This record gives sequence, C-alpha cells and structure tokens, in this order.
Amino acid sequence: MRTLPLMLSAAALAAPAFGQLTFRLVATVDVDSTANGANPEFIGTNPAAVAWDGTDLYLAGFNNAPNPLDVGICRIADALGAAVAQPAFGVQASTPSFRGFSGLDISGGTVLASYDVGSPHPDGITAWNGATGGALWSKNARGGSGVAFDPGFAGTGAGSGAAWTTFGSGRRSLQDLANGSDIYDSSNGMVFDAGVGFFWRSMAFDDATGDIYLREGNNLVKGTRSGANAISGTSVPYDPLDEDFIAGQNCEFIDGEAGRMVVFNNREFTNTGQDFEANIFIELASGGQIPIVWDGLIANTGNAWYDFSWHGPSNTLAVMDFANRDVHIVEVLQGLGTNYCTANANSTGNPAVISATGSAAAADNLLTLMVEDMPNGQFAYFVCGQASGFISGPGGSQGNLCILGQLGRFRSQLQNSGQTGSVSIDVDLTQIPLNPVVAVQPGDTWFFQLWYRDNNPGPTSNFSDGLQVDFQ
Repeated sequence: MRTLPLMLSAAALAAPAFGQLTFRLVATVDVDSTANGANPEFIGTNPAAVAWDGTDLYLAGFNNAPNPLDVGICRIADALGAAVAQPAFGVQASTPSFRGFSGLDISGGTVLASYDVGSPHPDGITAWNGATGGALWSKNARGGSGVAFDPGFAGTGAGSGAAWTTFGSGRRSLQDLANGSDIYDSSNGMVFDAGVGFFWRSMAFDDATGDIYLREGNNLVKGTRSGANAISGTSVPYDPLDEDFIAGQNCEFIDGEAGRMVVFNNREFTNTGQDFEANIFIELASGGQIPIVWDGLIANTGNAWYDFSWHGPSNTLAVMDFANRDVHIVEVLQGLGTNYCTANANSTGNPAVISATGSAAAADNLLTLMVEDMPNGQFAYFVCGQASGFISGPGGSQGNLCILGQLGRFRSQLQNSGQTGSVSIDVDLTQIPLNPVVAVQPGDTWFFQLWYRDNNPGPTSNFSDGLQVDFQ
C-alpha cells in the first residue's frame, strides 16, 4: 500500500492521524478458463461483473474482441476449495464487439444480471436460479448501468425489488423479484439526479437505510433514502473529471465487522499498466475516505476495471479483475490503531508503512502487525514501547525512531521481507519483550514500529512509521 507521509510536528506526534481498513487475502481464483471458447464455461473474452455468496462465485462476461462473440454467466462452485467452473448459462449469442454484461448481484439464491448491446434488449435485465442456471424472468431494457437488490426503505422492505437504471435516466426502475413485473419504471421511479450527468454504470444499496450509491462518469453519487420510492437529496462524495464513455466503473456497499462503507474503483483511462491498489477506494457511509491496507495480496497491474461483491455472513469481499481474469477474495478487517510520525523513504523510493488488525481488548490477545513497501529480501524485527517521541537517524540509521523510553524488541520473531517487500507477526500481548517481560493491560497505550535492514546504496537500516494502539 502507498500512503502519503504525514508532516511531522509536535501535534502529529501527540495525535495519531488516521484509521485504516485491511483487506486480507483469503484466496485468488484464476478464471482464465472462462475466456476459452472451447470450454463449456466460456463467458466471453473477459469477466465484466461478479457476484459472491460466500461459497460460489458468479461471473458475467464481456466481448472485448473486434468480432461478435457469445457471452454468458458462469458459476465457479466451491471457490475457496476445488473451484470448479460450471457450464455457462444465460448465454447471449453473437454479442457485438465491446458489449456484454454490465452487472451481477445475488441474494437468496437468485442471481440478477444486466446486459447491454447499446440499445434495449429482451434480456436487458434478467433473474436466474443460481443453483441450476434456470431463467426466472426477463425485462426488455438497456442494461448498461448495472443491477442490484434494493432492500427498500430503512429495513421495512417498502420499495424492495430488483433495481436498475439506464443511460439518460435520473430514476431507479424496480422489478418484482417473483415475476419481473414493473413496480416502478423510468417514468415514476425515485429520482436521484445529482446534477453530474446520466451515464450511470453501477449501483449498490445500504441494507440498513436503503440509501443508494451509483457510479456516473467515474463519479460516486449517494442518494439518501426517505421512503419506499423517494430520496431526500443527493451528494457526490467522489467527483473527479467526468469520464462518461468508459465502462467498468463499479461500486459495492460493505456492512460488516469493519463498519458501513462503499468500495469503488477509479477508472479514468482504459489503458493497461494501471496500479491495482491506487485505483480502489473506500468511502465511509458517514463521509470521508480511509486508506486500504492490502494484506497478502500482490496484484498485477491492469486496466482499472474492477467489480466487487460483498458477502456479509463471511465478512468477505470478492474483487474481480477484468484485465487479469482473476477474482481476489479478501476478508475485510477494521485496521487497529492509528499511524503517527514520519517514515523516511527506503531503497524502493517509498516509506515502509505499518498497520495492524485484531482487537483493542487486551483480554482478547489478538494483534497482528504488518508492514508493506519494504525493500525485498531484508531482515527486520518489530519494536515497541509506551512512550512516543522522535529520534532522527539513531545509530546511523536512515530512518526515524518514534518510540522513547525502554524499547521492546521482537527479536525472537525475526522476519525477512522476501519477494513481497512485506512482513507480519502475531503479537502475544501477555509476553511483550521488555526487561522483564510484561503483559498489556486494559487502559495501556503502546507504540509499535519496524526496524529493518536496507542497502541505500550501502548497508544501512530504516524504520517504518509508528502505530499507536490504545488497549481497552
């Protein structure tokens, strides 16, 4: 992960700067086989949308070739185990070039899909039996703007169904989940015009409130729900330069252990070589962005087309990579502690960044420390103490020590950054390595850093930034 270093000041040392979120890799599922036209699971040249039910993955395809191709939907059964691709269903024959599915969602075994050929199509919005691939119903529409299960208003179920919109519309249309009949259409559906345009690409809902989140021209739009078919107003939490004619701008709502938030991708360009981590963002439901720590995931560069599907019971998020034909399944964890102090750049050109996950309750004895953006193949160990401070270049180091007083050294858990440029340890809170060994108590504040070797250009050492954890 790359984060901007904090400006060092007395205030920065005294008051930590930000919280964070950790996406910890559970599995990466290679879905290359779905792009092979000889295979029964063929869905098109690339996956365009993903749905995840905690056991099975569903992928909808796109035709990224210059000639017409079939596209479809495929179930990857037992994605965290054998990961067996099932034959495609919902196949749309001879889909034009650079067209295909734009969205998927799943709930209660029903899969919703949106399909776009540039104009209304009899299968523009469809519902499927996820287990069998059997068709449930279809709606004639241009399905270029995604589809989602609308939970209705504030947990009441009022206004629930299969929601979608389309280019040029400022309304949410809604189909009956049982039979696909119209509940609201483009003439009377709730209005969410935010004044940024009408090139809608994706939508997601907050299950607790019914608030709607949409992508438009790479913007993120939020509509605050006030009724079954009404919102009280809109806002634009993410407002970059408009990119109205670029597909693959998506969002998903997360409501789990880490809190309530929206994950979305920035897609300003269609070229390859774009950084994975730099183009995925989190916006809190309460407002404001927080940084993401990617734990264990080293993703290839791509074209910034990502799609997301959240499964609350397992606290996991599926992240689909269009260009690389991968789906990363990550556990979503609230980052523990707050960063402080300034880390100097190492031989990678970046500062090493520390983060933590676990529990703030000392009695839980659950703390994992992680550091990223280290030079490869270097030895390191974590240090800790109960007083923050600032010492520039201790012992000739190129870094800054941000802990004062007695220093605990986790030398028995010596690490090597290997080929990932990252390290992590699980900390036993009952055995903090001071002299003598101490146990963390409720009400304690502890400060952590990583001390690591480097060659920059000759042999030296450096430190990560600091992390303050307030235990309960």
